[in-house]
Amino acid sequence: MMAFPFGNIAGLSMLVGSFLQGQPIVLLERFSLDAWRRYIAEYRPTASCLPSSAIPMILEAEIPPEELAKLSYISTGAAPLDTDIQRQFQDKYQIRVLLIYGATEFGGPVTAMTPELDTEWGDTKLGSSGRPLPGAQLRLRDPEGGQIIDSPGTGLLEVISPRMGPEWISTSDLVTIDADGFLFCIGRADGAIMRGGFKVLPETVEQVL
Repeated sequence: MMAFPFGNIAGLSMLVGSFLQGQPIVLLERFSLDAWRRYIAEYRPTASCLPSSAIPMILEAEIPPEELAKLSYISTGAAPLDTDIQRQFQDKYQIRVLLIYGATEFGGPVTAMTPELDTEWGDTKLGSSGRPLPGAQLRLRDPEGGQIIDSPGTGLLEVISPRMGPEWISTSDLVTIDADGFLFCIGRADGAIMRGGFKVLPETVEQVL
């Protein structure tokens, strides 16, 4: 089922991927939870792909776990997902939530928590968007001084995406790369609010609310 619009890079990737694999497509005029539930009931997929905002929607709708029993995992991206929501969802439904990180300027995803990585690492990497996909390279730049930071560490993400060429692509995303090479998205550095000498990220405020 196409859960992202064609104008979004995720939707375009899903569309092309479905064509290349010869998969039929369920196309909605717009995403709705009720339509997704009908899709799950009719086609009984073992995996699904949803925007991260749909995960709390499923919890709030109190969908019975037996209704989603065929699903083993849901891939999600396009926005941060609070780790408490991720944990609640996984505990209630016994469905793994696998995060993906990508952007239009990368031509699609560049990191992913794959089912294989999730099986190996489990909740020790809760909230991570996984490791780089084949050919992708990541590095960190200090947001204050501009110098390259050796991983592990936290800084502004720069990416080489093999789809787009050999050049480093700079982002405004503040991320952590841990000692095992897993990416954790923190928020948009260009949206940070300076208050009393402290940087407050809107994503942190949103999670608290």
